[in-house]
Amino acid sequence: LDRSSHDGWYPEHILPRIACPVLLLQGNPELDALLSDSDLALAKRLLPRAQHVKFPLLGHALFMQQPKPVLNEVLRFLASLE
Repeated sequence: LDRSSHDGWYPEHILPRIACPVLLLQGNPELDALLSDSDLALAKRLLPRAQHVKFPLLGHALFMQQPKPVLNEVLRFLASLE
């Protein structure tokens, strides 16, 4: 709540160093998802190989709320790496 978990987190320094493909799964921030639209925009700008999937009807616990669509997206992402 006090955002202390963000201490030392500098995405502008850390994210550009990630060279591998990244899958960003985003729930709906209005349903308590943690990845906001502004955080997503920053991540997509800093991660050169990022792919993004938004689940507008899901919140923070994507895989617990609707495991099948989340798994399908993860499998699709992994298959794209072959």
